[in-house]
Amino acid sequence: MGTMGDELIEIAGRYNLPQNVLAVFAAKNVTSAAIIAKLFEDDEQFAEFFAEDCGSSKRLQLALKMFYFDALQCARDGGAALRRSDSPDSSPAGTEHEDNVAEAVEEDEADSDEEEEASGDETNAVAAGEVDGKPRWQP
Repeated sequence: MGTMGDELIEIAGRYNLPQNVLAVFAAKNVTSAAIIAKLFEDDEQFAEFFAEDCGSSKRLQLALKMFYFDALQCARDGGAALRRSDSPDSSPAGTEHEDNVAEAVEEDEADSDEEEEASGDETNAVAAGEVDGKPRWQP
């Protein structure tokens, strides 16, 4: 059983985490922000890790998630390496969205070109003295 670092005690105080939760942190040897950054991929995994021993109330789960983000920020500020997810990034879905946007822009440009051509025909007809394809009446 280790002792918790000052930064974690300060963060726990911000979120009013009970002493029994801090005791579980110490028992599981989660004693510094750097350890949290190395061990856990995200806030969900962090909160689930302590749910069995600390309880699963929504208030506690939210407090643990906020605690995780503050600890992660503290670890970043201290220069600790963060754990990355083993799952692939979701960038392919992002590129698909970008492709759809590009196609929509191309379609809009094609539509506006067609409208310009059609309006150009109308102005030529008006200049020639025609309205709706019929000659304009002159007094």
